[in-house]
Amino acid sequence: MIQDIRLSHGVRLIAGQNIVNASTYIMLKFIGGHSVQRYLELGHLCEHVVSGFDYMVGGVRSDNMYMGSKKADARIESDCMMFSFCVNSLDDLDEKLDTLTHCINDVIIDESELDKEKVTIIDELIQGRMSSEYIDKVVRDFKKITVADIRDYIDKNLTSDNLLIYTVGNIDIENMSKILDSFVCGLRHTGRKNTPNLDFKGEWYGDKACGEEPSVVTISLLPSGKIKNKKDRYLFDLLLLYLGNFRMGIKRPLRHEKRLCYRTAVSTTGLDQADIQTQIVCKDDNVEQVLCESEQYFDTLFSNGVSEAEFELVKDNKHDYLLARPLHIPIRELRKIGDEYISTADPQIDEKIERDLLANNREAVESHDQKQIDEMIKYVATLKYTDFNAFMKKYFLSATCLTQIESGQGKLVQ
Repeated sequence: MIQDIRLSHGVRLIAGQNIVNASTYIMLKFIGGHSVQRYLELGHLCEHVVSGFDYMVGGVRSDNMYMGSKKADARIESDCMMFSFCVNSLDDLDEKLDTLTHCINDVIIDESELDKEKVTIIDELIQGRMSSEYIDKVVRDFKKITVADIRDYIDKNLTSDNLLIYTVGNIDIENMSKILDSFVCGLRHTGRKNTPNLDFKGEWYGDKACGEEPSVVTISLLPSGKIKNKKDRYLFDLLLLYLGNFRMGIKRPLRHEKRLCYRTAVSTTGLDQADIQTQIVCKDDNVEQVLCESEQYFDTLFSNGVSEAEFELVKDNKHDYLLARPLHIPIRELRKIGDEYISTADPQIDEKIERDLLANNREAVESHDQKQIDEMIKYVATLKYTDFNAFMKKYFLSATCLTQIESGQGKLVQ
């Protein structure tokens, strides 16, 4: 049942008690978003800065970025900026909020890094199929945006006065409220609330282009044989997680470092055969370089392996995913709970949405085997990066087994 709680500075906490899974979902909603920005995509740029840049703690630079750590998401819309994450304990919540506090209050805005982030956002606009006219306007505005503009937006908008908090989970609400209250006290307090301009026209998703689709490169990695035992099944599962991780997978060198692709996806047809399909969406002009870079990436990965730190991070992600089963609550559902409660004052909103989640995920719920999951968590914890690297050399001898290119015109090119 929903509890409507007031924290310091009048910040409203809408907290639902959910017992379906072991995780608690938090969403921090700062009112304003695009509608209070001075330049096009300024709010979007600030969201990237807060969630992805380093910050200072006691005069020492920290690289523990909000989005650089696990279980975090950030996004901006016309009327708000949202920071969302999933936690499994009060200590986990305290650590995540401490990181976010520093990201908001003590972020380091290096001019060269800011310029790189502007390019990243232009890439996102292209990926989102925005019109060339809109992108041209954003490019012109980005030339005007300075470090001072970023700080001004953060100082005026990411404050306790503009904050709403939604939570759903099984962590004790009273103790969670104390931690959230401490976080609120650590934010700036401006003494005013934002009044978003709901007629604002400039949302990056509101000016779509009607042109050609980008090219899709599909690389299939076929192993030397079928998976032979339980240990190798788990290692293959971790390999899929590794390849799909932004910090370590193929998306980083292709998009973040080389600006070659819009998005990537990694999938498999089954754990028995252990084949991997990597789908890369890019411009027609970048196809040849994407193929070359991808081949080099996979050849290096399967020949040199991964570091111990990378493998431990993948294991942590797997552990958190297993704890969150049988359901993952999407951000849109978490926001729906809070928004519907505010509009209706119906304390049963979270129970209704929980029933919907259970109905929509009935197969996952019915197949949920907690004993098997507990066994998997313990087993995965024993695996080492040397096991992982040996597994890759054992099963993957080549990175160039099959490649298909689907052009923007829908034709297949070999």
